[in-house]
Amino acid sequence: MQRNQKFMLIVFSWLAALLAAPNAWAGASLCLTDADCTDPSLPICNTQTNQCGASLCLTDADCTDPSLPVCNTQTNQCEAAPAGCSSDADCINPSEPICNTITMMCEAPPPGCLTDADCTDPSLPTCNTQTNQCEAAPAGCSSDADCIDPAMPYCNIPQMTCQANVVTTLSGKVVDRSDSSTAVSPVTIQLLNPASGAPTGYEATSDIGGNWEIYDLPPGSYKVFFDAHGAASDYLDELYPEILCDAGACDKAGDGVAVAIAEGDNTLNYDLPRAYSLSGTVRDQNSQPMPGVQLQVYDEDGQPLGVATTTGTGEWIYPRIPNSTYYIKTIPASIPGYRSEIWDDILCYACDVMTTGDPVTVNHADVSGLLFQLSPVPPALHEDGFEDPP
Repeated sequence: MQRNQKFMLIVFSWLAALLAAPNAWAGASLCLTDADCTDPSLPICNTQTNQCGASLCLTDADCTDPSLPVCNTQTNQCEAAPAGCSSDADCINPSEPICNTITMMCEAPPPGCLTDADCTDPSLPTCNTQTNQCEAAPAGCSSDADCIDPAMPYCNIPQMTCQANVVTTLSGKVVDRSDSSTAVSPVTIQLLNPASGAPTGYEATSDIGGNWEIYDLPPGSYKVFFDAHGAASDYLDELYPEILCDAGACDKAGDGVAVAIAEGDNTLNYDLPRAYSLSGTVRDQNSQPMPGVQLQVYDEDGQPLGVATTTGTGEWIYPRIPNSTYYIKTIPASIPGYRSEIWDDILCYACDVMTTGDPVTVNHADVSGLLFQLSPVPPALHEDGFEDPP
């Protein structure tokens, strides 16, 4: 019974094949097993199609003929490898081992290069992977190591170009004068003409770590100005070495010492002082505010520094000064009818500030609350509304 059923299946398979391909008998034989394939050129029975064929496969491993290495899983026949590729591994022909992923075709190796290692000519050290040609190194550089031309061995980093001469630089770090662990930024470091004090155009600005560098300098002598940007900063401007020059208020031509810059790398580290202030009020004998009063501030050597003027409320401030000792005195001409004083509550019309006055010391903090309480000049002691000198 089972044998009859199997026979009927074969008959129906033949009939289906005839209906699907009426001319199939012309070039192929129907089969159930290889034994049904009597043509020596078609010895394998494909049980999916019931056709005798030359070579049957399930995977590429079943295809042992080098000329037919690929298994077509639709027909279970071994075939030649397709021309297309997605990687070099698809290119099995030794004469065409490179896969062009743009055209998806296997190709012969390019006549030029694949990597820089293929470029042995020192003048053409770089492989262009688009054209596979060795080329000269790009003009840009980030260090001397990028400059392979013996005639131009030095890298000008800001311009990213190789050049023949040594690149002269000046670099350093700006820190707090009282605390070297605190970086100061931003500070503009300007190189000045040593004779005129005029800017040379060479400058740099310190970064968040206080570091700065000026590239490609002509060797020579320069004055160096550290610009902490005036009132916007907690630090004071200075001209090297330690010459107070806040807001540029110094003689850049006459003050300062020039720094010699030699060929190559040079270093100049620097510390800047913090800016502090003196402040207070001026009142009359009745404790009423006195507006428009001028106060002269002197340095520790008794030399005048500048003037502070009281506001409508009698308040005054003298800002942006470093740690030091100071003397403060009212200017007689600004207080007609009142006696001039030097701090602290000492009458002084034309006195010697250092021997007469009490010093005010600024020590890492602003000094406030400096009160001047002025008294009227007795009529017998003045003419024209001012106190007469002793």
